[in-house]
Amino acid sequence: MDYVAIGKMIKQIRKNQGISQEKLADGIMSAKSLGKLERGKQAINKINLDKLINKLGYVTKRFFVFPLTQGEFHAFELHRQFKIESRKGNKKNMDDIIKEMESMPEFKSDLHKQQLLKYKADILSQPNASTLPEAMQLYNEAIRMSYPNFTTKLVPTYFLSSIDRDTLGAMASTMYELGQKAEAIDLLERLAANVNNKIIDMHEKARMMAFALYLLSKYYGLEGRHEESLAACNEGIEISEANHVYGLLPDLNFNKAYILYHLKKHNDVPELLYTAYYCALAHGNNRIAASIKQYSEEHFNVMIYSGY
Repeated sequence: MDYVAIGKMIKQIRKNQGISQEKLADGIMSAKSLGKLERGKQAINKINLDKLINKLGYVTKRFFVFPLTQGEFHAFELHRQFKIESRKGNKKNMDDIIKEMESMPEFKSDLHKQQLLKYKADILSQPNASTLPEAMQLYNEAIRMSYPNFTTKLVPTYFLSSIDRDTLGAMASTMYELGQKAEAIDLLERLAANVNNKIIDMHEKARMMAFALYLLSKYYGLEGRHEESLAACNEGIEISEANHVYGLLPDLNFNKAYILYHLKKHNDVPELLYTAYYCALAHGNNRIAASIKQYSEEHFNVMIYSGY
């Protein structure tokens, strides 16, 4: 095995997930040994390598397409770039990255192909878009790469990879936009149950629980299930803050403000909107921050000023 390439890949994924060497190594090997592995200075047996990969949220037999070549390493870099452009909402750059992915032989492997299917679906799944049915088809194709006989009822029992979980969340959003509202909420509730019962790593569990709870709070609210929405917001905020996972805090705080406003509990609404706005700015998500500011001023009559 090429331990230089393996070590680089483990380090890249570990850092992307915000996991320390000590936390990843705990129960498997010493943090010092992990550091040597990441620098390509130490070998590792397959049992411990499997444990590291599984702890990072991947299934070994599908993930073990490690970047043993420059092409593989570039493939994982393209994944990172796509996620950055997706957060910015830059469709042209996203399309360009997709085209480059499709031109690479590495994206014929199951690991990359499944993610590529999801990326294509993500571009097609914008709210109210005529391409929603096509996006849904691609999400189904992606999840069936892991579970050929996929059924929503069995989601709590599946051992899902991080790609699978992200795909199911996106699938639920598309289902809701297509009018399959009860089915979307049911899928999210089952996904949350899976995350709660199957994920051991607390950082990944917090990330995915925040994701599922954010979507549930949104759709509960849209369906008039305000108390359930508020409970989902509170749980999502608590989990995020306790585990230092801040990516969805702007959305969760905004959703909580929205629900409290509709419950005519206005006292906490301005503070929650300020928190949502400045949290988005702190994480460099200017697009979300601008959206929160505009909605706050137009619908809640809450003015958000820089320097608050």
